[in-house]
Amino acid sequence: MRTSERVRLLQADTKNVQFFLDQFSASRNGKRSVQIVEDGELVILKNFPLPNKYLPHDEIDLVLVTSNYPQKPPQGMHVLQSRENGKLLSQLQEKFGHTYNGAAVSEAEEIEGYSWLCVHYKNFKWEFDLDWGDNLYKLLTVFSNLLEGEKS
Repeated sequence: MRTSERVRLLQADTKNVQFFLDQFSASRNGKRSVQIVEDGELVILKNFPLPNKYLPHDEIDLVLVTSNYPQKPPQGMHVLQSRENGKLLSQLQEKFGHTYNGAAVSEAEEIEGYSWLCVHYKNFKWEFDLDWGDNLYKLLTVFSNLLEGEKS
């Protein structure tokens, strides 16, 4: 798929993600936003909302590698490694079973300075469709529900 087509699909998908982010109360760290960077290779989410049980933050910045989008979903999510995020990363490791300082599966890409969080659909199924199938909006909704304690 040409880069321009991937970026066009990402723009439509991230528009829905922004609508999702706008449903939450205001962030104390600025606007909740989603941004496509590096010609669609990455999607950055600023101030993604977290349930109150995740301390010391009530939001987090996430990076999704979308270099194989839409044929394949992002392989997990990346969270900045920092002193402030140490407790949060421990909580995420407890919730999801594992986080890694680097990427842990062959298809996941490492991002220096970020921990990789293994987040995926049940049975690793992905059938892309902006309206009725799998997409970033749905993936992030599932992630949010998992954070709240719901089953996927």
